[in-house]
Amino acid sequence: MIVRDVEAASRREFDLVIVGGGIHGVALLHEAARRGVPACLCEARDFGGATSWNSLRILHGGLRYLQTLNLVRFFDSVAARRRLALMFPRLVRPLTCLMPLYGNSLRRTSVLRMALFANDVLSPHRNSGLPESMHLPRGTIEGPSRVRREFPPVRGEGLTGGACWTDYLMISSERILIELLRDACRHGAVALNYAPVDDVVQEGGVARAVRVRDSLSGATHVIAARAIVNCAGADLPKVAKSLGGDAQGLFRPSLAFNVLLDLAPLSDCALAVAGPQAAAQIMFLVPMRDSLLAGTMHVPRPEGALDAAPTQAEVAQFVGMLNAAVPRLGARVDRVRRVFSGLLPATAVGSTDLEGRDRIFDHGRSGGLQRAYSVSGVKFTTATSVAKRALRMTCEPYVDPPGPVADIELSSSTPLLIDSRRLCFDDEGSLHSALKKVVDEESVHSMDDLVLRRTNWATTDADLGQLRERLAALIDLPSMTTGLWDANA
Repeated sequence: MIVRDVEAASRREFDLVIVGGGIHGVALLHEAARRGVPACLCEARDFGGATSWNSLRILHGGLRYLQTLNLVRFFDSVAARRRLALMFPRLVRPLTCLMPLYGNSLRRTSVLRMALFANDVLSPHRNSGLPESMHLPRGTIEGPSRVRREFPPVRGEGLTGGACWTDYLMISSERILIELLRDACRHGAVALNYAPVDDVVQEGGVARAVRVRDSLSGATHVIAARAIVNCAGADLPKVAKSLGGDAQGLFRPSLAFNVLLDLAPLSDCALAVAGPQAAAQIMFLVPMRDSLLAGTMHVPRPEGALDAAPTQAEVAQFVGMLNAAVPRLGARVDRVRRVFSGLLPATAVGSTDLEGRDRIFDHGRSGGLQRAYSVSGVKFTTATSVAKRALRMTCEPYVDPPGPVADIELSSSTPLLIDSRRLCFDDEGSLHSALKKVVDEESVHSMDDLVLRRTNWATTDADLGQLRERLAALIDLPSMTTGLWDANA
């Protein structure tokens, strides 16, 4: 149960205060809690409400990193993907990925055959401990006829075959984040949403506490800690400034966005497609219930940018790229149901090349406050791995050994929260009880919190307006207030 009590938190001293409630902050809180480290997380808005909510929902194993021989990143991704599958076997499922090949650049049959072979050989333990239904098979190279059967609208000119491999699809990335939070709190952690950190309290050059404003009551509280970790995502530089030291370049923003298209799935597979140009960007078309989730488009942003919304022109450009990759797709801007966008760290200002590694920055070592750290993470998949490294840096040698990675107990309301169709078929009483349980146990304070960040309904339900009306008849909550509904909702 996530109990939001800012005043009670201010009466304690924690070993760790984490600033930011995206997937990296939540993963760190969970890792600390399961090792017996008293920890508190402070999130300025709602948990997972920014970049984490806008994920493409694929847990990639690292095949892409073999292209650049980044084996460290590859092994990290494979291990992290397996870890999430072990923890959430009911919230992830195997997802076959198919990439049509045309004999140009690195997307040739010979190159992909070697890449898939290396991917399998270098991940021999990817299925260890998992039920057979969750096993990831070896990658294969398929002939043109098989590709056409699996993907009828495929661009046929020059088609030489297809590369086929399997990753995992997060049925609900939202529930994975919240269930991590629930499990962390089950192990003694404290999680506070709508609790922005306004200042860091220091004593003799050592970070001692954070000054937190309770956005719901207006009161200000001080929460003491032995160490402070900044996991604030796009707000990293702002928080890092209060921690001191030379933190230049800690987060150079790049916009990443995905679009939900009002188009029927083209295949049971996730399709990795690109335009006919040799250097064209690879994009994924992920089948949803009755629509396609397409991504990811990367757009440069200036230093200090915080606005994560793409322009209409940028969305139109992405739709054009999708149509160039699949000429019979029929995508149009007016068929974009929803845009999922967030800011990720780039290698340079104005670049769309993402950082090749996650960064854990010790402010004390660069002239800032001692016992103060910042974490700049790149991928949802590897957040648990970053958390383990960050905890070793911030809290060793005080942590207990972790227990084995195990299937996390889910909320009894989760089956409803990952299937909005039950709102039409379950009886009113059971629906009200399940939704009230979510509100009471998961620090829900508005309909936004419930629909956007406790469920996967935004990626699976076409008409969110009707959904809001249905929920208003079931449970009394304030209206949507955080401005995350787009014009298509």
